[in-house]
Amino acid sequence: MNLFIIFCSQYLLYVLAAAAILYWATLSRRAKRRLALYATLTGTVAFILAKIGSALYYNPRPFMVDHVTSLFAHNPGNGFPSDHTLAAATLAFALFAVSKKWGIVFFLLALAVGSARVSAGVHHPIDVIGGIVFAAAGYSAACVFAPKLHSLITRRRHKIREPKTQS
Repeated sequence: MNLFIIFCSQYLLYVLAAAAILYWATLSRRAKRRLALYATLTGTVAFILAKIGSALYYNPRPFMVDHVTSLFAHNPGNGFPSDHTLAAATLAFALFAVSKKWGIVFFLLALAVGSARVSAGVHHPIDVIGGIVFAAAGYSAACVFAPKLHSLITRRRHKIREPKTQS
């Protein structure tokens, strides 16, 4: 069981990233652009919020304060928020923009990453919740700004492609 927890805790995120890239490759050109835009906006906002959150709230890792032994070596320090959970949840929310089904599957796997981080003794539940909340906030911002940004980009691209008429 410990090997499964370690795998989910340390490596499942990379499997999710690879699967997201493979899924992206199967999409139409339009869906690829949509996913790239949502992933970029969601990830950027989530990362900024996580940096602010970690500066405002210090939560020592469980092996530092709870007298537990982590399942693998980890640097001590602030555990808030869980970066692994943040990244996995960001992928899930971005995928939700193009496929609700795959977004839900990836979100459940992001929960597995977070749960494994807690089970491995390197995060508290609040660290995992923080990562999910910041990713959700990033996605919410993407939902507001992505359509506006997309129309701006599309308008500029059409202006560049239109042939100039001579008077």
